[in-house]
Amino acid sequence: MFLLLISYFVLTPFFNVLNGWDYAIYGIILSYFLSLNLLSFSYFKGLGQFTQELKAYSIFAAGILMFTGYFYFMSKDLADIRIIFLVLIGLNATIIAYTYLFSELRERMSISIELRQISIKQILHGLNKRKYFGFQDIVTAIYTQAGLLILFYIIDEKTYGYYRALFVIVAPLFMITVAISQVILNRLANSNKANILNLFRNIQRYTILLGIAICIMLLLMKRVVLSFINLDITYVSNLSFIIIVAITLMRFIFSNYEMLLVVYDMQKQRFVIMAIAAFIGISAIFVLLPRFGLVGAVTTNAISYFIVLLGLVMISEQKIRSLKK
Repeated sequence: MFLLLISYFVLTPFFNVLNGWDYAIYGIILSYFLSLNLLSFSYFKGLGQFTQELKAYSIFAAGILMFTGYFYFMSKDLADIRIIFLVLIGLNATIIAYTYLFSELRERMSISIELRQISIKQILHGLNKRKYFGFQDIVTAIYTQAGLLILFYIIDEKTYGYYRALFVIVAPLFMITVAISQVILNRLANSNKANILNLFRNIQRYTILLGIAICIMLLLMKRVVLSFINLDITYVSNLSFIIIVAITLMRFIFSNYEMLLVVYDMQKQRFVIMAIAAFIGISAIFVLLPRFGLVGAVTTNAISYFIVLLGLVMISEQKIRSLKK
């Protein structure tokens, strides 16, 4: 964090002419709080305390829904980008405070004789055991969010605004998949091995049905959604919206498979899939853009999500078949 802040202030005299450079400081602060949250979530995963992570995600999702709901129903003006950053920073800070005050994290972080006696070897062993959780969070952020950063400098500002707005619309729906996956992770982790597969299949069936229902609702509300972000209904906007809906459905399909791999201690395979998706997704940005505009922008995300879907389903089903033998 300190090095990023120093770099920002050193580079500002050279890059302050870039459109949006003033927002970089907000991004640095947000990334710091987000990193702390990801560390705490990895900590809870390592201890098998998935309920704590679910509660934190639920608070964050509720905050996002209230914020977007306010601007949809109450405010006639679009939110300033600085306000959005400040709200996200505040939400992440709230989650940090919650996990510190209302979990055993507070006690474990207290300086004690026992903690002082932890050896470097034990620390390195713990980090090595959980390294793929951290790596996976990094590559997940890359394949899901890299477009928001890179596309800003590749496509025109208007197209980028529509691209960002489309994903903001479905962001709360993505949080539903996060909540469901945390529930299934908790259930699977506390279930005996004989019932894991049946429990997974049952929850997965209802998750997919919910995803299909939500996607149908989105398609029926297409005109309302596009008018909300001031996007004219054209061939390009229709196709882009359909791709966004397809991405949403893919998210509902593969999110539970991620948790199945975690339960079976296949975090390394999960990381590799996300890394491949991140690499191909970033490569697709430079192949499809700026030639294909908005359609190309959302397609880069669709490619990444499809790779994740394909990889997770193939490896998970292969594991399931091996367990049935």
